[in-house]
Amino acid sequence: MQTEEKRGAFIAFEWKKIVLPIVLILFFSYQIYVFYSASNVIEKHLCTAHELSRKIEAFREQNNTEQLNQTISEWQLEAEEFKYSLKKLTGSRWIIRVSQIINPFFPFPCELSPRKYCRYYISRESFDCMYNINANSVLGSLSEVSKPEYKKISPFLLVFHLIIIFIVGYLISAIVLFIFRKDKIKRRHKPPTTRDSKSE
Repeated sequence: MQTEEKRGAFIAFEWKKIVLPIVLILFFSYQIYVFYSASNVIEKHLCTAHELSRKIEAFREQNNTEQLNQTISEWQLEAEEFKYSLKKLTGSRWIIRVSQIINPFFPFPCELSPRKYCRYYISRESFDCMYNINANSVLGSLSEVSKPEYKKISPFLLVFHLIIIFIVGYLISAIVLFIFRKDKIKRRHKPPTTRDSKSE
């Protein structure tokens, strides 16, 4: 009976136990915002860049120097805008580093860094653009790689991970409070030292 009471006290709700879970939920919610914002930037620029690269290849084969140079300039402007927009969103490098470390505990965007258990936050159309770019084009090595399976991130999967994070945060808080209180009780019931006895 006493063990069950202690167990109940260990997991019983206290406001102190939800501080860490709330902080974690806020952090990962912001992380989701960064991931979706980055995917929106990729959505905006990737297929346009792919189309421009196809035109560049066509004008190169036609020896149309004027159109070729103009299209290359357009592609360079598109690439610069893409890099700037993406850099603005991922400016907090520590968020990306933490996200990479805890993958697959929290799904990392495959479009930012392909890895095991990652998920795509971009649409199927943008995914196809990413992997259909000709490796011989001005886009260089962006994609002479084997095309992986398209696994779209699910809102239900994100909610599921947020619930897990909340539970883990709550358990960590419960453990910390349990250790702290146990140590406090030990110090309270600690017998007085010889020096303390003499002073009395």
